[in-house]
Amino acid sequence: MSTHYVALTGKAGSGKSTLAKAVVDLMNISSKPGNPLAAVFSFAQPLRVEVSECLISNKWPKGFPLKDIEIPKDKPKDPNVLWKKPTEPWVRQLLQRYGAWRKKKDDEYWVSHVSWPITKAYKLVVFDDLRFDVEAKKIRSLGGVVFQLLSDRQDPNVDYTHPSEQGVSPEYVDLCLETDRPLPDLVEWVYHLSKLPTEAIHQIRSEFEQAPIFSGILFF
Repeated sequence: MSTHYVALTGKAGSGKSTLAKAVVDLMNISSKPGNPLAAVFSFAQPLRVEVSECLISNKWPKGFPLKDIEIPKDKPKDPNVLWKKPTEPWVRQLLQRYGAWRKKKDDEYWVSHVSWPITKAYKLVVFDDLRFDVEAKKIRSLGGVVFQLLSDRQDPNVDYTHPSEQGVSPEYVDLCLETDRPLPDLVEWVYHLSKLPTEAIHQIRSEFEQAPIFSGILFF
């Protein structure tokens, strides 16, 4: 069974996780019990696991600048705190700093820590948090596509000037979706597009590149 890869990119609050879960749930309606056809993966999963281990043990890698991050005293022992939505401000700050610190030493550190062999067990894998070009390159190398979600929503607790919120280079975006459309419409679009070969999606984009807006889908 070949695996199709779709990665969603967009600013915090644009609905990446919500859309990814809805698409996967729709795909799995036709799955056999205990044998799902699709799954949501996150590039930040290895980051959350590593930071969670550091929080619980209170042991951090030498050189990591932790001192000015205010971690609530009752939080470090909660193993789920880093996965709770919406993300608490201190959690986002901690994840962004730790992620950037590791990435500065090795640009592919987090990409290399994704459980890629496990993704091969599914027909469709949707990444709900693509943020950097190195991640987009990996998806492209696997024959996957990158969909960018466009949204005007702003979260006052998010630092949109942080590198992780700057988005990927346009050259890695296959098409964009306007998120002001009803969620069921977005789910249907991504669901049906995810079934197409990558070449077909690129052909669609090529055919409509002279008319950049088509039924809520923007093609670059």
